[in-house]
Amino acid sequence: MKVARMFGGVVLMLAILQVFCPVISQADVSLTWTEKFLSKSVLSNGVEAYDETVVQTDLYISLGKGCYADIWWSTGLNAKLSKGFDDEIDWTIGCTGNIGKGFVLDVGVSYYDLAELFSGKGAIGDFVQPFAQVEKTFKLSMEHSLTPYIRLEVMIPTRSGIQAGPLVHLGLRH
Repeated sequence: MKVARMFGGVVLMLAILQVFCPVISQADVSLTWTEKFLSKSVLSNGVEAYDETVVQTDLYISLGKGCYADIWWSTGLNAKLSKGFDDEIDWTIGCTGNIGKGFVLDVGVSYYDLAELFSGKGAIGDFVQPFAQVEKTFKLSMEHSLTPYIRLEVMIPTRSGIQAGPLVHLGLRH
């Protein structure tokens, strides 16, 4: 049942992208699969979410013309789909493109499924997160560049009683 729901989610994401993106030829589509085995799960802001071994997998689907879909999931090696932060599936669709003078805009929406799949019995509650990010890359040499960015995210809980809200990230990538 959970696999069927996950497959249905993938089909839904691709259908939404087909509606909102220009006609995409098969040659424009590319897939990137990554897999990591980590001793613990640490969020992008440095907070430890889970202190045991996890497998984190990412399937990034580039659909050309700046549109993409991303399915990222983390699985604890405790052999069950639980309600903890070790088991999570993040579904993201978005579009990115140049908005002039070297600035790039990335907009999209993510659904954070904090297991059980699609807020099943025992789940702690999921989040929907629309986001927008603006960045500009400065080439320092043939091998090095710096990319400052600002990102606005709005965390919207799918269950009442969970506090969330807007997040602003300022960053610099090398």
